Amino acid sequence: MLRHEVYLAQQYRGYYYLSQKIEDDLYGDEQALSWNELLDDYQLYRDRKGNLSIKPKG
Repeated sequence: MLRHEVYLAQQYRGYYYLSQKIEDDLYGDEQALSWNELLDDYQLYRDRKGNLSIKPKG
């Protein structure tokens, strides 16, 4: 992974973090989702430093 240029890219780290959060939340309860369904249930947040996070709506 260190050999690839995307490893240190801020945007890539944000997407990787989001994918891990989604996986943690959905673990053990697998079902296919479309992006629209996913975005209906989750909200993306960006803090002042530009870090992305995802949280269930509600």
